[in-house]
Amino acid sequence: MGSVCEDYLTFDILKAYLADEEEDLYWSQGAVEMIEKIGAQNWLIKQM
Repeated sequence: MGSVCEDYLTFDILKAYLADEEEDLYWSQGAVEMIEKIGAQNWLIKQM
């Protein structure tokens, strides 16, 4: 059985998925930092 790195299609799909998940993580971390600074109520208002 080969590794995922040898299956280029799966490897490319997983790379794209990981990049998308990383972007979501960074957004979430930024949101948590902002909530800590300005409070949940103000953050929610800012999202509208």
